Amino acid sequence: MNVTDIKLAEIAPSPLNPRKTFEDEAIKELAKSIKENGLIQAITLRPKDGENGTKYEIVCGECRYRAHLLLGIESIEAVVKDLDDKQAFACMVIENLQRKDIDPMEEASALKHLHCKGEVSVKEIAKMLGKSISFVTTRILLTNANPEFVSLMRDGTLGLLHLQEIAKLTKEQQTLLYEQCFQPANIERWTFKTLKIEVLKEWIDENVMGTLKAARFDLEDETYTTCKSCKGCKFCTSTYPKRFSDTDNPRCMKLDLFRAKNREAVIRQAKESGCQAIYVGTAEENKELIEAAHAMVVIPQPLGNREYLVEPVAPSENSFSDPERYQKRLANHERVRAIFDENVASGLVIKVFEVGYKGILTGEVKYLYNLSVDEEGGTDAMTEDQHRQLYQYKMELRSVDDKKNLDRVERQRVLMENTPYSTLDTKVDETEESVFLALLASRLSPEFRKSISLDLGASSNITKTFGTLHLKKDALIREFIRITLSDKSVNYSDTFASLLDMTLRHSFERQVTDLEYDLQNDYASMCKEYEDKIAELEARLKIQKEAE
Repeated sequence: MNVTDIKLAEIAPSPLNPRKTFEDEAIKELAKSIKENGLIQAITLRPKDGENGTKYEIVCGECRYRAHLLLGIESIEAVVKDLDDKQAFACMVIENLQRKDIDPMEEASALKHLHCKGEVSVKEIAKMLGKSISFVTTRILLTNANPEFVSLMRDGTLGLLHLQEIAKLTKEQQTLLYEQCFQPANIERWTFKTLKIEVLKEWIDENVMGTLKAARFDLEDETYTTCKSCKGCKFCTSTYPKRFSDTDNPRCMKLDLFRAKNREAVIRQAKESGCQAIYVGTAEENKELIEAAHAMVVIPQPLGNREYLVEPVAPSENSFSDPERYQKRLANHERVRAIFDENVASGLVIKVFEVGYKGILTGEVKYLYNLSVDEEGGTDAMTEDQHRQLYQYKMELRSVDDKKNLDRVERQRVLMENTPYSTLDTKVDETEESVFLALLASRLSPEFRKSISLDLGASSNITKTFGTLHLKKDALIREFIRITLSDKSVNYSDTFASLLDMTLRHSFERQVTDLEYDLQNDYASMCKEYEDKIAELEARLKIQKEAE
């Protein structure tokens, strides 16, 4: 491979290069490295006459070329190869695909270009890259993604896996999905940080494919005004098993009809709930939904400047490793929930049914302060503040007992800290023994307590566990001894080591005898080994001394 110096004035970038973006900061960093360390790898060129007297075209190394221009260097080390367009493009693509920071869309575009324009098979591309055929196919498919979804991937709203799923849809289907599910109004309502693939597929099923499993209505209900039962419907794919393969997962082929029936189902739910129907956003944004509701004698009101109240949700037991912490959280939830339900029962808070959000069909039960509103959903700020204050006072009143109990515990703790409890001249009675056993049990693992059917955390009254504590007293004491004397710290305490030996000899004499036997053999063998080495060395030293 002959490396020669070629003037930059004779070199031109290639229009074939799939890489279209070059970060100025990265070029500056590269220029600094070249200035300090020199060019580590020569660029690759091919002979090709161009404008302004250029004789060569860059195949690989445009960043290095740009860095030399920035440094004002007149020539660059290069390798010149005779390559046709197909060979040159393949080299460019391979080099770009080996970059760690390559943009997935640039990668996709390059692979598609190599496959379609370069006439290189998917199998050959996969072999060149050391990737699977499915990887190359999936990457090429990314070029089918609409620009709006590409932008969402680049700003972090979507991930690459989302884009791969979306790219399977036609351009028209993607436009529909974007309009129905990815408007700013949709995204601001997300209750999750990361969109799950399963949720995306459900959205595609409902909003793009018209998959009947995603329908909000009973498929066999014939009372809908939009259309009758889906069974035998001319727009249902299951009606034509010879034409469609998705009989087990049928679709509605008339998406406008499917969407209208879903809208009718949600308005029905609002009517059946007996709650005030609410929409979020302007009347213009929700025009279609409002008209459909009016036709069914449902008059939705705007949310206006009101804010929904958060309904208390019970904690999940699976989210807690400590049963006692779960019980405390559950007790707190039950207190808050009781206040919430009390406010609903008294009419301070009302249940409403949200039918739409800025034109998006929702169908969700929500809660609001029971306030008088104007035509635009506006409320009197002072009255709303009074409702909020009343709610807060009720919360604080209900929490007085909790604060009192916490204060009692702290005052009793201080009292215990300062009493001569340990020097009392009375014998430890049954109550004190029960307390000791409960304290002992609390230091043992939840798994062990569960194994003896002892659940301290679930007991609202600890005295209810005293019977089990005394019944399982021997197991508790022995488990405490076991975990204490099996701890590594025993190796550093003569006292603990002595207690360990005593306990094992008391309860497991035969196993200790076997252990001692193995120990004796192991260390006798070790002693013998050292004794042999000592004898050998002493013999050598004796011979050396006699030789002197």
